[in-house]
Amino acid sequence: MIVMRQTAGGVVVDGRLVALRIEDGGAPMPEPEAPPSVEDEEE
Repeated sequence: MIVMRQTAGGVVVDGRLVALRIEDGGAPMPEPEAPPSVEDEEE
């Protein structure tokens, strides 16, 4: 059984902290104006 627990920094899965980039409404993270994309840089 895999234990998952929601925390402020992400989700703890089976004792390991997995950082999330999604906003849970608690503390919205500022998004970059232009997210880096390899496909766009090749143009």
